[in-house]
Amino acid sequence: MVTKRHAVRRFTDQQIESSVIEEIVDDARRSPSWVDAQETRVFVAMGYVAKTIRQEYMDHAEKHMIGVSDFTVVHRSEWSAAAQRNMQTLSEDMEAHLGNEFEEFVHAQDTLFNAPAFLYLTIPKTAAKWAIMDLGAFEQSILLSATNHGLGSVVAYSFVKYPDIIRKYVPIPNAYDIAIDIGLGVEDKTARINTFQAKRMPVDSILTIMK
Repeated sequence: MVTKRHAVRRFTDQQIESSVIEEIVDDARRSPSWVDAQETRVFVAMGYVAKTIRQEYMDHAEKHMIGVSDFTVVHRSEWSAAAQRNMQTLSEDMEAHLGNEFEEFVHAQDTLFNAPAFLYLTIPKTAAKWAIMDLGAFEQSILLSATNHGLGSVVAYSFVKYPDIIRKYVPIPNAYDIAIDIGLGVEDKTARINTFQAKRMPVDSILTIMK
């Protein structure tokens, strides 16, 4: 499933059954957890709630309101030189791939890619730093399980940039950080953006084996 999964940046209007989401999260709860702490909690918005959140996000975007996510945003200039090069490559490759449709992709972020379901992954504000390991493993398990269920997925900052809107409609306690959101749905096979594949560094550039 790892090689089949890719970021879906435009979904169809088809809704997902809540039972399918339950199955996906049930798969993910088997993810490894540091000292078995199991502090990740998942909150889902779909149907009317997702539609309402999307509309308020679009209203905020139209007013050019700055995001204030629970996790502090780090400007690209604060990343390593290698990371900045990868980010630049992504932007250039995507713009070249989409051509005159690139601006449409930028706008798609404001509409949350038309995803019919939002899965918010949260951890307590007081959680140890090791909890990030759990969060990442849980996220990956959801992505792979969704692929196994025939669904598309995308992880993007756009989903979590306005936590005040999210908490208006989803009962996420203030004691928990909204760390990640995964958009789930049926992939729009007609969308050019969904044919884009981001480059990954070759294995010999990230792997060192000593014998």
